[in-house]
Order: sequence, then structure tokens, then C-alpha cells
Amino acid sequence: MVTPLMLDIAAHLIADGTALRLLDWQRIALRARCDIAQQVLGHFDVRTNTRLMAWLPCPDIGTEARLVDRARDEGILIAPGSTFSIGTLPSVPGVRLSLGQTKPKALREGLEVLDKLASEIEAPMNRQRRL
Repeated sequence: MVTPLMLDIAAHLIADGTALRLLDWQRIALRARCDIAQQVLGHFDVRTNTRLMAWLPCPDIGTEARLVDRARDEGILIAPGSTFSIGTLPSVPGVRLSLGQTKPKALREGLEVLDKLASEIEAPMNRQRRL
């Protein structure tokens, strides 16, 4: 239940245009975070269409698990794609990255570490595929 005070505050923010300005500011900030993810991880076909998170595909479940483990060792927590599978449906290999829980500079730094880790993990796999 919404209290009368909260309802009055919300109505005021909507009526004077503040709510719309805040929404526009949030959209711009989230777009900038998606741009950072594309700049750092775009060569991995990172998907950022939801703005609050990004999806970094992995070639297989083993790569996904190694990336999650290595990132955790570096102090970066990412969610494995298997977390988001439903029932008996197979999961799509990849990791989910939250883009909204840190300052842009720290986000870029964390994504750069993730880029390095993903490159290290995938490089041997790419060599094996060519053999």
C-alpha cells in the first residue's frame, strides 16, 4: 500500500516534469554503460539490449564455468547462463553481466579484466578448433 505522502511526492514529481527528467537521465546513464560493454567486449559479440545487464556468449558450458571461476578469483562476480535455464531445457552457454551496480570507471576496469580472462580461456580453444 502506498502512503499518502509517497503518493503526493510521486504526483508532484510527475506533474513538474522531474520524473521524466530523471528517467531521461537514467536512460542516458544506462546507454553509456552499454557502450562501455560494447567497447570492451564487443569483439566477443556481447549483447547489451536490456541496458541493465549484458550477455557474454561462451562457446560451451565448460568455458562458461572456467570464466565464472576465473572471474571470481579476480573479485568479479558474474552469473553463469546455466543459472537462467528453465526446467529441463538446455542452457545457452554464456555469462550474465550486471552493468548497473558500480561506477562507470570501475565497470570499465572490471570488464577489461573479464576481457583478458575470456581471451585467455578462448585462445587455446580456438587453436584446438583449427587443428
